[in-house]
Amino acid sequence: MEGKADGKEVNYKSREVLQKVLTEYEINPQDRVLLIAEGPTEYEAIPRIAQAMEFDLDQLGIRILSLKGAGEIARKRVEKLLEYLASSVTIPYIILDNHPNVERELKALESLKLIRPNHHRVWKKEFEEDNFSDEEVVQEIVKQARKRGFDLKISIKMIEEERQACRREEKPIPHLTQILEKITQSYSYKIDKPELGKALAKIVTDRIKKQKKYTPTTEIEKEILKIAKIATS
Repeated sequence: MEGKADGKEVNYKSREVLQKVLTEYEINPQDRVLLIAEGPTEYEAIPRIAQAMEFDLDQLGIRILSLKGAGEIARKRVEKLLEYLASSVTIPYIILDNHPNVERELKALESLKLIRPNHHRVWKKEFEEDNFSDEEVVQEIVKQARKRGFDLKISIKMIEEERQACRREEKPIPHLTQILEKITQSYSYKIDKPELGKALAKIVTDRIKKQKKYTPTTEIEKEILKIAKIATS
């Protein structure tokens, strides 16, 4: 399989080139699990939630790779990483937002034996919408914007109106964050996804601290439990 590195044609079957790619994205070939997540919100939220659940991802050998993080890692690049990991001790686990063709893409990776069956999760919508209420996400974005001098006027009614408009026009209903990005753009404000991840994680971690006996309350907690079990099996 051919590709480019430093402007030159290279063979990705070359261990040296693949090692360079892994190093570039700080992936240790000795990691037990490589968790490939959708974006920067998850990248910041998952380790914090895991820590509150008393899981140290580093000690467990769980590495997180963000598809839309630094470097805008392309899906094709991830596929090449998975090709290398297929012959290593690292087990890939993928969590993605629901978008067109995502299930087909995962089935293709399964058929190539690049990921194992049930070692992936596709949200019904997206990470934020599946694990938090509209009110929680809006509240954190408004607080975030206020710290930066923006007074965002966002209501749940505005979000529902956007959804209803799509239903009337028989269009796909956008994910919550897509609707919010459209609204915040009218204020010339761009949502800080990493900071949103930290804020949403705090909602979960505060809830965990208040529990006398721990019980997972969000879907991402259930995924973390599953991934930790894979890493220790």
